[in-house]
Amino acid sequence: MSEANVLPPLSLVLVGMSGVGKSAAGNTILGREEFISEASPSSLTMTSKRGKGEVCGRKVTVVDTPGLCNTELSGEKLREEMQRAVTLCDPQTHAVLLVIQLGRFTEQEKRVMETLQELFSNGVNEYTMVLFTYGDRLRNTTIEELIRRDTNLQQLLRKCGDRYHVFNNECMTNSDQVNSLLEKIIMLQYNNITQNKGTLKMILSFVQRFAKPIFVLGAAVGGLAGGVIGAVIGLVVGCAVGEVWRRFGKRERRRRFS
Repeated sequence: MSEANVLPPLSLVLVGMSGVGKSAAGNTILGREEFISEASPSSLTMTSKRGKGEVCGRKVTVVDTPGLCNTELSGEKLREEMQRAVTLCDPQTHAVLLVIQLGRFTEQEKRVMETLQELFSNGVNEYTMVLFTYGDRLRNTTIEELIRRDTNLQQLLRKCGDRYHVFNNECMTNSDQVNSLLEKIIMLQYNNITQNKGTLKMILSFVQRFAKPIFVLGAAVGGLAGGVIGAVIGLVVGCAVGEVWRRFGKRERRRRFS
């Protein structure tokens, strides 16, 4: 049985203004040219479109959407396409990725969370993560330094729980940046459960669905030792052991087949 058949799927919706690199980001996640992405004076994505693939050992669905504040679509049509994007993520949407182009933070983007709440629901911010594109523009600075210099960007990130990730869409073959994004999305799901006072049963159910089997062992042992707190501690230990196990196994496979 392949790892993709063990790990549950993830469904992601890409949102943002026109021309910020949503389609390119979707292509980077899937590792192929699934969505049309090229320089154009007008929006190339007029309807919500879905792409699927196996990404980092997991089945992933990515939905690309029309640009927010798209002048070529009526407000009603844009709302319909955003709602259709959610249905394309059947059975559920695990994260909304708000795509923002580094170096271009517009007046419209300052109130983009309010726009998303109008199009989806007030709770959309709990599942939203900012995805910065054009990461190559950072050059000799860091994303943290860039955020510190922009109070408007800080306010937006606070509305998204200070969750963000940086993509260099020119490096589509860089699977590390994609794997790191998926790990952050999984943590987003876990935090939503724990912050909403999920029970031990709910937490373990999440771990069984979204983490590797060895992670569950750590959580279970911790649970026996000290209830919910022990389970969380055990989960952390399990994750650490699992990472060591994963890296060792990868090194062993390279040695055996070299």
